[in-house]
Amino acid sequence: MYFNNVEKKRTSQEWLKLDTAAQLFPATSSPTNSSVFRLSVVLNQPVDEIVLQNATQKALEEMPSLNLRLRKGFFKRYFEYSPLPIQVEKEKDTPCQYMNDNQLTTHLMRVLYYGNRISIEVHHTLSDGLSLTNFLKTLLTYYFDTAYSNKNNSYFVQDTEDSYIKYATSDHQYKGYSNQFNHDTYHLTGKRYPFNQTSVVHGHIKLVSLKQISKKYQVTVNTVIIAVLILAFQKQERHKQNKKIKIAIPVNLRTFFPSTTTRNFFGVTNVIVGHADVQSFSDLLIAIDTQLKEQLQKHSLLDRINDNDALQKNYFAKNTPLILKEKILKLGFRYFSESNKTLTVSNLGIMKLPQELENKVSHFEAIPYPTIKAPVSCGIISSKEHLVISFIKNIEGPSFINDFFSIVTSLGMDIFIHGNNI
Repeated sequence: MYFNNVEKKRTSQEWLKLDTAAQLFPATSSPTNSSVFRLSVVLNQPVDEIVLQNATQKALEEMPSLNLRLRKGFFKRYFEYSPLPIQVEKEKDTPCQYMNDNQLTTHLMRVLYYGNRISIEVHHTLSDGLSLTNFLKTLLTYYFDTAYSNKNNSYFVQDTEDSYIKYATSDHQYKGYSNQFNHDTYHLTGKRYPFNQTSVVHGHIKLVSLKQISKKYQVTVNTVIIAVLILAFQKQERHKQNKKIKIAIPVNLRTFFPSTTTRNFFGVTNVIVGHADVQSFSDLLIAIDTQLKEQLQKHSLLDRINDNDALQKNYFAKNTPLILKEKILKLGFRYFSESNKTLTVSNLGIMKLPQELENKVSHFEAIPYPTIKAPVSCGIISSKEHLVISFIKNIEGPSFINDFFSIVTSLGMDIFIHGNNI
């Protein structure tokens, strides 16, 4: 039985189609490309495991569209409601570890804790960053037993529609973006950590100092951060081989196409800058700002939605056995997507909490997963007076991260840095 009304009583036999974006992630996931992203909150007190377990269960009851497991059919994968509770675990491994097929048949989410930190890790098949932020807010509500209800949030509605299909234009012909798919992309390199481990470095930047720079140059905070990242890349020796820096930036499509879905509904924009393309910081900011404004036009984003929809409706895609289809998807991802980015920068925006919760929280951290070709990824989230930028990497080094923080300091921004060690 197909379900789209998540308020009614569930059984393990109910099933749900994967959304348009989600169909890629199971095919391309591996120990070196986990498709698992993390959102953490650091409290002002140590985490109580029993309280966290109860809060997790209540939050999932309130947001049942995240309490799913992944199943396989002959032609496609699909979701079922999971009858098993998620067991809270004390964190023992490094962030964003791979979920294998056996784990995905139970849940697509982990709830972890260590010291004062609560971490939610989600396989991207399940949802995007917005749903995860709403889940964490709901969990904190129950953890601290406050009267605040996340139902006041307009995105809280438990809608499981595939918004890609809703907004796709039926007469669209696949265009593709072959002009971006070439072999001139710069990639960081280094010795990989053993056993697919990762390490994370967090930088806390005072928003006041960051906004002063964005106001001075009349660009967004995001543009300033991306510019500093590119400057740090340009300091790398290997970048002098005339390779292009390509920054992939996920975009919340709900901002442009109204939707209350709890499933994936994001697009990706790309900022591309060559080593000799710009000569100054202000020129770099203008180049980035121009590219982002062009790609964030509604018609440009709609082209991306339509391309994804056209591929899913392709006769071959619908009628090829899953085992063969996923092998083709994996090859396409490796050569046409993964090989054409230097770094992913995911900005979840401002995490707002009611006063009674905000006083109990230190800060938040957002961590997207690294891959083979893009061994460093960057997550950004803001709360209170700070923007927290987190770098996760699966290789030793590189100096790029230190260069980024050095440039931030040289621009006059106040920053505090900390991280984990392997």
